[in-house]
Amino acid sequence: MTVGDLTSTARPPDRADVVHYYAISSPSHVFNQAARQVAAAQGRSLSENARALALINMAINDSLVASFFNKYHYNFWRPETAIRAGDTDGNWRTDVDPSFLPFIATPCFPSYPSNHGAEAAAAPRF
Repeated sequence: MTVGDLTSTARPPDRADVVHYYAISSPSHVFNQAARQVAAAQGRSLSENARALALINMAINDSLVASFFNKYHYNFWRPETAIRAGDTDGNWRTDVDPSFLPFIATPCFPSYPSNHGAEAAAAPRF
């Protein structure tokens, strides 16, 4: 809660920048940017670049299918929900803060597994 709260003073500015970057861009976007930079640096042909981008995007999209399937299989609540409703989980050690607001808006689907993690793991190396 110390770093993730909307009004946190413990969050370093560089972390806030990274959070904002990933909040507005998906790993698909990031890996496509990287693939284009690598392709330009290596001077590959149009067909080699098209194949590499197709493989990266197929792998990323397949990982999202698996990730979303498992999100609804495991159905874990997000930290934001856990913090606000901590008194309903049956664990006396969970602190509750009904006024907690996260630094960025969180998606409306379960937390686990991480889509960003699944996409990043799926993007193949050139």
